[in-house]
Amino acid sequence: MAHPLSVTIVVGVVAGLVVSGAFIVALKRRISDDIYHAAFRRWRSWCWLVGVIFLPVLAGALPTMLAVMVLSLLCFREYARATGLFREKTICAVVSLGILLVAFAAVDHWQDDRLFFALGPLVGALIVVVSIPSDRPRGFIQRV
Repeated sequence: MAHPLSVTIVVGVVAGLVVSGAFIVALKRRISDDIYHAAFRRWRSWCWLVGVIFLPVLAGALPTMLAVMVLSLLCFREYARATGLFREKTICAVVSLGILLVAFAAVDHWQDDRLFFALGPLVGALIVVVSIPSDRPRGFIQRV
């Protein structure tokens, strides 16, 4: 945390959380209890998120890369559950493997990050390739 920009960002975000928390408490009498509790829950969750993200970022590059990898896996899992993609085990496995490979490439820096930049198209193509054998054209416009 020796860099002045890091200090500025941390102070700014913490100040924003303090001001927004004080604002929610100040509005307690003017808003209903349900709205107050909902706003306070959201504020508290933002406090947790800031702590969870700031710790790896302030700890260095490797912890930040690992935190982004874990967050990416959790976000994809939530996306797959929300969209029903979790039923497609092969596609989910390829996407998860892609996330792990991107994290590895970010940590490794192999040949000037060529692997990192190549993984996007490669994983996208692999998703297409693994979905071909299932051949389920339902829901698409089909010619007779």
